[in-house]
Amino acid sequence: MLGLISRFLFVAIIVFSAIVTNADTKQITESGITVYYPSNMETQAKQLMKIAKENILPGLEVHKQIIVLLSNIEKISSDIVGLLGVKEKQVVITERLLSYKRKSEALEKSFTNLKLISRADAIAKEGVDAGVLQMRYIKAEDEFDLKLDLDKVDQDRLRRSYFPVFYDKNGSIRNVNTLGSSISGILGSNKMMAVAVIHDTVGYAIADELKLYHPFARWFNEGVAGWVTKKVIASNYPKLNPIVDMIIELNPKSKELRDKINLQAWPQAPFQNRRSSNFDPQLEAASVQYSVELITKLLGTNPDNLLGRIISEIRYLNPDTDTIIAAISKVTKKDFKPVFLAYVPDWAQGESSLIESQQLLKQAEELAMQKNWKESVNKLTRALQITPLDMNARLNLAWIEREAGDRADSEFQVFLAARLAPTGKQNIHLYGKGAERDYVMGRMAILLGDLSFARAFMMSALEQNPGHSDAKRAIEEIKAIESSIPKPN
Repeated sequence: MLGLISRFLFVAIIVFSAIVTNADTKQITESGITVYYPSNMETQAKQLMKIAKENILPGLEVHKQIIVLLSNIEKISSDIVGLLGVKEKQVVITERLLSYKRKSEALEKSFTNLKLISRADAIAKEGVDAGVLQMRYIKAEDEFDLKLDLDKVDQDRLRRSYFPVFYDKNGSIRNVNTLGSSISGILGSNKMMAVAVIHDTVGYAIADELKLYHPFARWFNEGVAGWVTKKVIASNYPKLNPIVDMIIELNPKSKELRDKINLQAWPQAPFQNRRSSNFDPQLEAASVQYSVELITKLLGTNPDNLLGRIISEIRYLNPDTDTIIAAISKVTKKDFKPVFLAYVPDWAQGESSLIESQQLLKQAEELAMQKNWKESVNKLTRALQITPLDMNARLNLAWIEREAGDRADSEFQVFLAARLAPTGKQNIHLYGKGAERDYVMGRMAILLGDLSFARAFMMSALEQNPGHSDAKRAIEEIKAIESSIPKPN
């Protein structure tokens, strides 16, 4: 009996403590958002509510759309693998879609509940446990690290999730001028996000699960991902059709850029230098749209699972454009190459273009010998629009770009050349000698895993230019890689 009374008193104390703790807390709710605040901070609560309504509501609407879209994940995953002809991948696709849904549910719950919390109290507790949002105090930086923790998310964690907003000792909201943009950055508000969960999942299935990711077969990846996304959205949540069309349907600006479309030389996104002055976001968007148009011409209504039959011919091969075109022609019994070449400029195809490419490369070499770096880069860039798989030309472009001062794009060219190297179609012939040439060769060797060659080239670069900071960093990188390699017993 005494034990029962003790347990009763213990529970009563806990409940009473909770009541006392929350007795000083008030709340205001507007537009589905609730702000919890100490009773003496009503002014700050109203200020936070104003910030929240301006910066949270758009993002919440998008995440609500994602939750509705993914209300029947089994159906969507079945649609995706059915169109791709890869039924065996349904489990992994389902899990990926489920992760998107969990994230949206967590963000929606957290950002519909905001709490004003004393920064001093949060520091004393070394952080804040806000359900799926975890904030840990980093003493050395005197800052909080925010993490969205989606491991083992259950209804209890969702129920107690909220977004903590700190106030200082004087009662002012901390970083109030940047709080709105910070919230928008975490939550996101782009209407395309809802469509993106399908597009990214399809893209993942194609590139990661089926290993269809050649550096210059992006037209196939983008075209198929866009085509499948359109089908899936139309079947499961047609309310989003206008957003899909806005992304993948040709618009007036894209049509103006038609003559600049060159799908044979359009690299996958990781191989692009998006900070380069030559990068054109509008041309990029147009290339996506023309890729979808090309695949739509190919598939139409997808008779007899045409896409699945094509994919079965090329899956796991990391196929280039020629291999994909050959597979399409085999399955359809029609020559697909003329259809594809309609998306390549006339000057970049045919026998005459190959002759021009050789002439451009010769001119680039002559200009490099004259140290006319800028013009040499121009010639090489033009030649690579005709023959994008020319690894040798890319390596020459890489070291000449460094001579011209464009080190950032040079790194992208070496990265791309390393991915093309396993094809074994080119012998390396660089136009000149020097520290930059040796650095590029060393960087290439690192990417290919030949550390002894990499070290030799980097040491040669340093002998010629003792102040070569990139080569010094590369030597340290080589040492780090070597030290991480387990030594044989």
